[in-house]
Amino acid sequence: MLSRQPGRHGRGLYVALTEFARRKVIRGGLPASKIAVKPNFVGTDHGAGDGAGNFGLFVGRLDSTKGLDVLLNAWSKVHGDFKLKVLGDGPLAPVVCEAALKDNRIEWLGRQPLNVVYDMMGQAAFLVVSSVWYEGLPRTLVESFSRGTPIIASKLGALEDLIRPGETGWHFEPNDASDLAMQITRAFASPEALRQMRGFARREYEAKYTADDNYRQMMTLYDRALRTRGDHGNHRIDAKSDAGPCDLTVRGNRVYRPPLAGRRGREAQAVSLPEAAVAT
Repeated sequence: MLSRQPGRHGRGLYVALTEFARRKVIRGGLPASKIAVKPNFVGTDHGAGDGAGNFGLFVGRLDSTKGLDVLLNAWSKVHGDFKLKVLGDGPLAPVVCEAALKDNRIEWLGRQPLNVVYDMMGQAAFLVVSSVWYEGLPRTLVESFSRGTPIIASKLGALEDLIRPGETGWHFEPNDASDLAMQITRAFASPEALRQMRGFARREYEAKYTADDNYRQMMTLYDRALRTRGDHGNHRIDAKSDAGPCDLTVRGNRVYRPPLAGRRGREAQAVSLPEAAVAT
């Protein structure tokens, strides 16, 4: 959250990851004019993959919220020698392992380093996001788009907005293994459609989820927060993070932050703020 005076809606700017999240918090009572949307992004662009591996891919924590039981049940309904590779670990690892022992089309690869994840995403025909609970904006979704890999996802919450059916992927009804199996079968039976969708997915990444674009969005939000009051005085930004609040003071085109803990007696550090983010 970007805010000049925390706790006062009129003096703050709240940032949601998706339009779905924005609608939810507006429904919860926050003013629509104070809620902006800025998605997650991928810092390093590994380029588009070719999907030549011709397998389905799941990447994530193996727990009940991710719909692993739905995915495994759906795969058992898919006819043909089509592979599913599962990357990740978690409480449901024994369930995935058992499914792999029963069906040699399923391969559990466990937790893998990020470079392997990117490589697998580039090779995959599609990624499956089978979540049965709301997602924020899964990093795996952005990573998949960056590799040009379409996504078959639950028609649930933000996922309904983030996937464009027939362009960047397909939806299935949440918790419906039969519907998911139908979409998986459709994907494997449509290699030309998958090829075209790879282009759509890659362009979606380039339009919304690159590091450069995210930086521009972030600075625009700072500019918006600074201009809320429309004056030329000093402004305070409370940048909330998991590490706790970090109070910054803006004067002109310089941002001043207090000395780091444990460094008493040192002057506040100043860093330049890009001109676009300075109130004029």
